[in-house]
Amino acid sequence: AQEFHWFRQPEALVEVARILKPGRRVAIMSNRRSMRDPLTLGYRQAILDVGGEIAEERMAFDPAVITRSGVFSPPERVAFPNAHRLDLDGLIGRARSASYVPKSGPEGERLLGLLRALHAAHAGADGFVTMIYETEVYRATKI
Repeated sequence: AQEFHWFRQPEALVEVARILKPGRRVAIMSNRRSMRDPLTLGYRQAILDVGGEIAEERMAFDPAVITRSGVFSPPERVAFPNAHRLDLDGLIGRARSASYVPKSGPEGERLLGLLRALHAAHAGADGFVTMIYETEVYRATKI
């Protein structure tokens, strides 16, 4: 569900509808990083500073594609906050799990330094930071 932006969306929706029984639902979700939280903004900037984050990661989802498919009802949107509490290893692991982030070489090392500094600046006494996301879910019913 989180990776829907990688698909040819109209074709993917037709295929999803093919395997769903009538009246069943599709849910497409995305996690958007907060544009207000200082830690989360710093995390995004660290990734950008080392040449990470490709255009597909910044693409906004257009829910109208669901309606245009002709096989699903107009979607309903639900959204909720989604906080990720991470220690230093978790913060580094979160960044390095992204396909678009350098994992080795000078930029990979630079990213590690940026993340360590970010963690040091924002960690609580327990050694954890909290990244803030908004999770959006678009739900639609097969026609």
